[in-house]
Order: sequence, then C-alpha cells, then structure tokens
Amino acid sequence: QVSYENLQNSSYAGRKIAKAVFTYTVKETPANDGTIRFAIFRDPTVTAYTGATNNSNSSTAVDLSVKFFYEDGSPVVFNDDTTALISASSMNATAEYGEKEFTKINNTTSEFIKITGSSVDLHGDEIYSMNDNDKTSEGSLYDRTKWDKKTLDTFYYGAGAILIKDGTSEIKTGFGTILDDSFLTA
Repeated sequence: QVSYENLQNSSYAGRKIAKAVFTYTVKETPANDGTIRFAIFRDPTVTAYTGATNNSNSSTAVDLSVKFFYEDGSPVVFNDDTTALISASSMNATAEYGEKEFTKINNTTSEFIKITGSSVDLHGDEIYSMNDNDKTSEGSLYDRTKWDKKTLDTFYYGAGAILIKDGTSEIKTGFGTILDDSFLTA
C-alpha cells in the first residue's frame, strides 16, 4: 500500500483532493520463486513499473485499488454530475517477445473510452493492443521511442481513457503482461 499526501493539483467537483491511497496485490508472476520486481514512482500519475524473471512462460498480473480523500479526510465518491476520467497508458505490445501489456477494468465501476488513433482497445475486461505497437518494422504506426513518453504528442498511441461511474469511491483496476505465442514474430 502506498499513500500520496499533500497533493497539489488534484480536485474533484470543486473540492481539493489531499490524499490518494494505492493498494497493489500481485496476482500472478512467472518467476519460479514467486517474486516480482516492483518500482513505485513518487508521481501518482505514473504509478508503478513491474517485471519478473519469466521462468514459467506465464503472465504477470497485479490488482490495483485506488481511493482518494478530501482535505477533511472524507472519501471522494464519484458521481455522474461531475465526470472523472483516468488514463491507462504505456501499454506496449511487442511481437518480438510475444508480450502484450494490459490494463484491466472493472465494468461495474468504470467504462473504457477509446482514444481516436490509439493502438489499444477493450478486449473483454482488458485494454491492450492486438498488434505490435513497438516497432514500425512489425507494423506499428510509430516506434516505441516515438510515443511511449508522457511528454510526447503521440503518447495517446498506447493509451485509453477510463470513465469512473456514479457512486464509485474505490477504483478497482489492474495491469500486467499477457504472453501470447501466436503473437511472436518468426
């Protein structure tokens, strides 16, 4: 669990958000010893980076729960009168390794919004690219270095938006890597 406090640029419905609590739960790791590398960023808009030694040729999956709190300590409860969107971004799909990074959504508390021109889309309850979006030589519109940085105008290429639904006080999502042998390049 990670808490971000003293947030400076966050508000909802005209009220300052002072705190965000992120709870991560590892659900699947391909490492024989059951471990996962996990880097938590100081910037809550970036969240985390994960990785694992792939001994078992399986996927990585992490559940994420996010709660926001106002200055008085009361929880933020999202409603339909004031739209709340979050970004799901930096979802790489690499044919060379047969890997697709994904973000999972909870269809009862959130809704996927496709960004025009993005390589990712909703597949069941997971957002990812069906095709390589890392290399132009594999069919991607851009090489990864030309889109996978939040300061680039093309950052949308590996991203989608998630609309938070009415009555939600806890955003439940997840992320990881899908291994897909049919995706491998020869």
